[in-house]
Amino acid sequence: MNKLVSIRARSRKNGAVAPNPLIALQSEIHEQTRTDRPVARLLPWLLDRRNLEAAWDRVRTAEGSRTQGLDGVSCADIAPRVGVWLDRLAEDLSLGRYRHAAIRFVEVPKAAPGTSRRLGILTVRDRVVHTALKQLLETIFEPEFATDSFGFRPGRSVAAALVEACTALASRHEYAARADVAQCFDTIDHRSLRDEFAARVADPDLLRLLDDLLMAGGQVVGRWWWAQTRGIVQGSALSPMLCNLALHPLDQAAARFHEEHNGAARLLRYADDLLILGDDERAARQLLDLVRQTLRQRKQAFREPGPTVAAASTGLEWLGVRLRPRPTGWGRPIGFGYDVPDQKVASMVERVTEMTLPPSSKVDATTFNLCRWIVSINAQLRDWRQAYLFADNAPDVFRALDDHARERFGVLLAAITGLRSHALARQYRVKLPRGYWTWEVPGARLVVLSSLAPHCPANLVRKPAWARSAANRRR
Repeated sequence: MNKLVSIRARSRKNGAVAPNPLIALQSEIHEQTRTDRPVARLLPWLLDRRNLEAAWDRVRTAEGSRTQGLDGVSCADIAPRVGVWLDRLAEDLSLGRYRHAAIRFVEVPKAAPGTSRRLGILTVRDRVVHTALKQLLETIFEPEFATDSFGFRPGRSVAAALVEACTALASRHEYAARADVAQCFDTIDHRSLRDEFAARVADPDLLRLLDDLLMAGGQVVGRWWWAQTRGIVQGSALSPMLCNLALHPLDQAAARFHEEHNGAARLLRYADDLLILGDDERAARQLLDLVRQTLRQRKQAFREPGPTVAAASTGLEWLGVRLRPRPTGWGRPIGFGYDVPDQKVASMVERVTEMTLPPSSKVDATTFNLCRWIVSINAQLRDWRQAYLFADNAPDVFRALDDHARERFGVLLAAITGLRSHALARQYRVKLPRGYWTWEVPGARLVVLSSLAPHCPANLVRKPAWARSAANRRR
């Protein structure tokens, strides 16, 4: 069995970073398909070893890699024979033998009391296929997505969406309405989504594969000739991209309105979280009605209670923060900033608690890998820092998260090691510059957000690495 080459491998010569095989492949696909729509032949790229190996690597290193699907197989079971396993998967896909397995669904509680979302747990085999498809289709769909769409896209983020909203509110738009698509993933119409997909992809093998995975995660509603199939599974690496594709007509309709009305109103979108901005109340209402109508055409609707247009000067909530006017100095225009509300901070603190629960009768302490546990917690903490770095109360938020994360991880360490506090501190506690401290286990150190240097990137929105690579080659 050939040993897989990690996509993060580094060249030993001169210490240079070796080219990323996946980015090289995506750059090649982007370069050869950027003027062709729909793209006729994509299956060979899906089966390209670089794509499948990168997909496996992402699934293997993901937080839920040890979670089993309905077949009871985990990544650890596959790892010793992964080369042969990928060969067989590629062969099944090539010959049309691949069939999506049944999905194990669980109800995950949401922040609102009594509400939950339906999360699908795929088999490892299906996770790899979804991830490989996402890596391939990203190069086809991403160049066509709107500039005002920020959710789950490479080079875009919550921070970029919030900065854009503050800039728009401070420079021109005085009225706003915040809206959500009701049960967005569960209500995506398969026929409409497939039409959007087929407008860009003409490969019959990929269209059949799309139908297969849509049927696995969807459900039939209605009866007889009114029956419709809708819904995409939450928990798949591919689903956020399919959600963006399904809502792309929304972005297109808003962009046409913006152009036809000389920029009087615009739509900012982060997945299914929408922000309608207008120069005046009338323009904002007109765009809001257009968005509502476009959603209705695609068999979707706003979450109740429906959105209302109001003066932005009173403040509004979007993406977990409170956007509000902020004085910028005597004689200067009023700017806009945002705070992370106490309720949002409390939900983040609760999430840290969930991630640091000690072993119980249901989870054996021997299954805990402290190094991987810290890496997982660090990833979540850094995601929050990246999202809310420019909030006016960011230092207070980060301090609260740091204090709680250190306290909770100390409890976790004590539960697993059985050491008392003094012995625990001697063995695992480390000092950081400027009076900070944290926990460290072999191979990983718990991040302290407050100790990190200020980070202000030159560009909050960047092209994907494969697009930059392709552009550099054309020069």
